[in-house]
Amino acid sequence: MISAIIVAGGQGRRFKEEMAKYTESNAVVPKQFLLLGDKPDYIHSVERLARLAEIDCINVVVPKEYIARVKDEVKQYRMNKVAKVIAGGERRQDSVWYGLNSVTPETEFVVIHDGVRPFPPLEATRQAIKLAQEKGAVILAQPATDTIKIATTHGEDQPYYLIEKSLNRHQVWLAQTPQVFRYSLIMKAYQEIMSRNVTITDEAQAIELTGEDVYIVPGSEQNIKITTTTDFTIARGLLTTHK
Repeated sequence: MISAIIVAGGQGRRFKEEMAKYTESNAVVPKQFLLLGDKPDYIHSVERLARLAEIDCINVVVPKEYIARVKDEVKQYRMNKVAKVIAGGERRQDSVWYGLNSVTPETEFVVIHDGVRPFPPLEATRQAIKLAQEKGAVILAQPATDTIKIATTHGEDQPYYLIEKSLNRHQVWLAQTPQVFRYSLIMKAYQEIMSRNVTITDEAQAIELTGEDVYIVPGSEQNIKITTTTDFTIARGLLTTHK
């Protein structure tokens, strides 16, 4: 069985602060609940992954105070593959941990996706699932197109940055979701990082820290993560190509 976890547990404080500058209001909901077209942002993520026959069920992780709302919206938008709506944690990795512990015991592979990436590429996700069934751990990622610099911060009031070195961009990939794992593998990795209180920024990093290999399937430039108001504007423009 293949289970999916949609991680939509963040409060999006940076996004809300940016939105407040334009709306003159502090009552902006987290970005995953903003309407993108005629549906909340996270519903697009759920809806697209639900189209994949390979995925049997989906659990959605949200802030505790939004559970009732999300359960209602799951019914409203007829998201029949959604099995559970559960509370997230303070950090993204906490929300993923709760999601991993919420899936059905029959789960053999798990697909983990950001609730603020409304356009997961379906064919690439299929390829990632197929490869994960062979290799155990696969993520979507995009090759870097800009020159990558490593820099250090200097100054306090008006900080500036000193370039330490440049990286070969042909070896640099920008991680995306979905990320697909053999369930036993990602659980073992997460048990390790949670017990040691290690902070990670994506699930693949947990696998890497155990010394296991993680593979890449090329994702999509349109698989954007809505982090800023500019991202949200871009996502609106992409809606017409993702019906």
